Amino acid sequence: MMGEQPESQVPTEETEHKNTVYMWACLCHFSAILGLIWWLPVGALWIPFGHLLGPLVVWLFQRNLDSFVNEAGKESLNFQIMMTVYGVALTTPFEADIARSLIMGLVIVDVCYSIVAGLRCSKGVQYRHGLIFWRIIK
Repeated sequence: MMGEQPESQVPTEETEHKNTVYMWACLCHFSAILGLIWWLPVGALWIPFGHLLGPLVVWLFQRNLDSFVNEAGKESLNFQIMMTVYGVALTTPFEADIARSLIMGLVIVDVCYSIVAGLRCSKGVQYRHGLIFWRIIK
């Protein structure tokens, strides 16, 4: 009959749970990208802060769902914290125009790495960012 799946393709509880876990792990990383729309004025610069808030909210609400989500959330938060540290370190010694260019370059790096991490998590692979020199959240 149309609309019915063969018995071997019917999702089981375990498969549905695994898909839910992977989805929340992806959202830990992708929510950082969505969060880049919130920017905070700091002097002549505007610094993004939503990239921290998105992963934090997802991680706090879903970290007990599965250890995979917990690890993805911590990794995403650590990466976003490091991006903030890099942003402050890059822009402090420069005037506003150069600092803006550096921030935009860092935002592009952040988005690219977040996409890669989210896609890896969607396949069930835990992603470790190489740009993190200190994991604050363990």
